[in-house]
Amino acid sequence: MNKALFLLISLFIISCKTSQVATKTEAVPAPPVKSDASVAVIDSIRHHQLQFEYLTGKAKVHVKNDKDETDFTANIRMRRDSAIWVSISPALGVEAVRLLMTIDSIRVIERLSKKRYAKDYSFFKSYSSLPITFFTMQDLILGNPLFLKDHYEITGNDSLVMLSAAAANTSDSLVINRRYLPVFQQITDSASMMSAANGQFDIQYNPPFSLWRKIMLQQKGVMTIEITFSRIKLNEPVKFPFRSEE
Repeated sequence: MNKALFLLISLFIISCKTSQVATKTEAVPAPPVKSDASVAVIDSIRHHQLQFEYLTGKAKVHVKNDKDETDFTANIRMRRDSAIWVSISPALGVEAVRLLMTIDSIRVIERLSKKRYAKDYSFFKSYSSLPITFFTMQDLILGNPLFLKDHYEITGNDSLVMLSAAAANTSDSLVINRRYLPVFQQITDSASMMSAANGQFDIQYNPPFSLWRKIMLQQKGVMTIEITFSRIKLNEPVKFPFRSEE
């Protein structure tokens, strides 16, 4: 990510402040913007990620690709590092698809066609050459950084810090605010690009939880996924029903 794009992201975040929940607590002290501070900044990012055992949430989702676009409601249940359960309903509110993601597999029930099947995570190779796993999907839902590395080069301004890393045919640019929360990330390799933007941080959660995010996948075509949470609940134990009659 070049300096011009970093500046544009800075302006975007500043312009969106009025639509985000105001922060009433004191800001976390800004990290030093030196490359040798990389380890400390990464540790702080991990420290400021949401900690929970169970999470439930409801979100409006808009998906657009080169051919069409669709809107639906997603009810989400998670058990950390174990299971992600998603019930998808179109505009009429009747469940159309149910997913259960575990570390090893993705199981699907399609209500209309009465089909049941299972896939592994190689399914996502159709959309990205990046190594998407259960933990990648968990991080996307939580708004965490993706594929967090052990070392980055660091630059910053008064409101944002950018961490960048590059290797052969790959680059990773992560922008965080001064509370160590990710607001934008772009990862590219020789075959694909993935980006994720987070906004509308709700301070009733500690750390603040991003209620809005926009994910873009670009490989042979372009797909964008915009997610807007209406609510989440933490640490209320839930079940993950997955029989066709449920």
